[in-house]
Amino acid sequence: MGKKTRIDGISAHFNKLSKYEKYEYVSKLINEDFGLSIELLDRALNDDEKLGYYIQVENQSKLNFLKQNQKYFEKLSKSNGTSTFKRSNLNIGIIADEFLFNSFKDIATLKYISMKDLEVDENLDFIIVASTWNGIDRSWKGVASPNSHK
Repeated sequence: MGKKTRIDGISAHFNKLSKYEKYEYVSKLINEDFGLSIELLDRALNDDEKLGYYIQVENQSKLNFLKQNQKYFEKLSKSNGTSTFKRSNLNIGIIADEFLFNSFKDIATLKYISMKDLEVDENLDFIIVASTWNGIDRSWKGVASPNSHK
């Protein structure tokens, strides 16, 4: 009987055992067939992990969230699918990375402030100084470091 056939024959019986019985069975088998015992032990551990995962999903997930809260959804007003915001008339100076700049660019008139051009524009209503590693043009690189001499 080959190893694969033997493990398949043992698996049906092995899977029905309790966790303690599985480990007891493996400990008796280890001297007879080390490889097979390791394979069974691995299966027992993986099965426990999978079972534990499925139990955790069942207990902690919100699989029935939509069904359980349907009555509240029905009370929500209908959406037109989008909202429109009026662009502000503010002129804002900004020191930020590209992501933040692009996030704010449509809410007002933004002027990126480079370290290379620190002249204050008196037409700005205010300035946003965000934590930034480099800035858009990389001129602010290292400024946030406590050891920076910039």
